[in-house]
Amino acid sequence: MNIFLKKKIEEQLDNIIENAENLVINTNIANKEKISQNQIRNIIEIANATNSLKALKNFIHYQIGRNQLDGEFGNQLINQLENFLENITKEITRNSPKSENSVRFSLIKQYLGYLNRHYVYLTKKK
Repeated sequence: MNIFLKKKIEEQLDNIIENAENLVINTNIANKEKISQNQIRNIIEIANATNSLKALKNFIHYQIGRNQLDGEFGNQLINQLENFLENITKEITRNSPKSENSVRFSLIKQYLGYLNRHYVYLTKKK
């Protein structure tokens, strides 16, 4: 990924962090028993292992179906991947469409990392 795209991603960082923190807060997952830090780490591992948004969404649905992941949280997370992060991806890659998938997964990985940090913070705080 070129420096220009990295700079564009960096410009979105505060927005990404705020959105990830809001998802944790609004779904109240830090206070629910249907999710553990391991489940979030598993989602991060899948995101690191693939560049397929469909594979990532499939895993999230699988975890919801197994009752390993809170449905409200999982569905809102998928919504964020499909809408919020996709809109940022399109904006950043407007002039570099060939870079779309690498930018998308860079954003997804950052988003999930900040989401996990805020989740851990809130669970340890209570």
